[in-house]
Amino acid sequence: MSNSLEEIRASRKRLWAEFGNREFSAKEQIEARLYKGQRGIYRDKVNTATSDFPEGITKSVLHLGDRYEDDLMNDGILYHYPESEKPGYDKADIQSTKNAKLARLPVFVLVGGSDGRRIYIGRVDDWDDSNKLFLIRFVDSISEVSDVEDKFNEKTPFQLTESRGVRTSKTKA
Repeated sequence: MSNSLEEIRASRKRLWAEFGNREFSAKEQIEARLYKGQRGIYRDKVNTATSDFPEGITKSVLHLGDRYEDDLMNDGILYHYPESEKPGYDKADIQSTKNAKLARLPVFVLVGGSDGRRIYIGRVDDWDDSNKLFLIRFVDSISEVSDVEDKFNEKTPFQLTESRGVRTSKTKA
């Protein structure tokens, strides 16, 4: 594991400069090492594992729009934790996506089918283990990910649902 976070960040900057925010085929994405088929989360463990992050750091997430189509927003995505027949892989994929936030590294969000996918750059803002979701926000540049102040331990954790107090108001009918 001789990868450094700076090498990984530089690799992602090069990929974004070459392929950023445009549409191309799944085959082209695989050839560019942005994604490898079969799983929704691609971590490219050989090139992203470090001594601090032995599971690797997620490189991209795939959203096909057929299973969780309502989770795509204009400014990001609610990305569901994987639940496959390989729980060990799922656990590592989940941790590697958390690692992207902890390492302040961007992830590529691939949206669309095999005939044409759009690529976005995203920042893992938070996760909700009870609802099994990641909150990934789209950003314009990699520096918006690496320069963000990490207040992860200082803020209220992301929760999809929350209980609210009762409010009353008067309306004219």
